[in-house]
Amino acid sequence: MSAPPPATPPRRRVLDPRTGVTIVRIQRGEHHVSQAPDEVLSAEVAASVALCCRDPKRNIGGMVCILLPAAEPEPGSAPNDTQDLAVFIERYGAHLLERLFIELEKRGCRKTRLEAKVFGGGAREGEDPAAGPRTLAFVNRYLEDWGIPVSERVTGGRKVRRVQYFPVTGKARVMVLDDTKAPAAAALEQRRSPIVRLEQDGVVEIWD
Repeated sequence: MSAPPPATPPRRRVLDPRTGVTIVRIQRGEHHVSQAPDEVLSAEVAASVALCCRDPKRNIGGMVCILLPAAEPEPGSAPNDTQDLAVFIERYGAHLLERLFIELEKRGCRKTRLEAKVFGGGAREGEDPAAGPRTLAFVNRYLEDWGIPVSERVTGGRKVRRVQYFPVTGKARVMVLDDTKAPAAAALEQRRSPIVRLEQDGVVEIWD
């Protein structure tokens, strides 16, 4: 049982005419690596986690936006089936993170030099309210296992945050969305949340 590569929609690029900076919008399941001084990576996260990593020697950085799927075993599933589903979800999450690290390594970065910043992972209302804390715990555990230090964390709570990350300098700017923008962003994130389901014949399906 292995995690399939999730589909990655085209990244959205917007040129800010005031500053001349290109804003690269990262959505859940996407990643982007850059060494362009005129690019900023941006994501809006509530339950999702935006992980930013940079090699300060190479001045190259990237961002991945991740939300672990909700597990939906079929009614009457055996405990072993539920455990298999949990393993699959972990593999799915590791696959998303490793795509970022592989891209960084292709650019000459090394994991031993990376520094990380973590944003999001908040609780949410509605379906799967533990999605954010579950994803945040997974990302923290992954970084700890690989020995990657975290220099900044803005996580938890119930706020929707817009994260802007400058990959060359490693600077991050975090803004809390106000009540006119936050509900729409949170609803969009929840509507696009991935789901993993274990069918009775043992097949694992993922809706991403």
